[in-house]
Amino acid sequence: MGVIFHNHPNNTSGSYWVYFSGWSEEEKKTALSLLTTAKIAKHRVEVVTEEADGCSIQTGQRQVKKLYLAANP
Repeated sequence: MGVIFHNHPNNTSGSYWVYFSGWSEEEKKTALSLLTTAKIAKHRVEVVTEEADGCSIQTGQRQVKKLYLAANP
């Protein structure tokens, strides 16, 4: 359904809920796998939302457009 992103593994709070509405079940499984792997490895993830600035996850609930591992962990 959705996730909350943290800026650092030690954070206890983070973004608003970020949702995967409109994604196929396979796309959601792939996203969950990527996020789980990144969390275990403590690797940063880049997220792009459908908002005009591509982010805004700190100001409200958003829909994910793209999700990928960061080039610089």
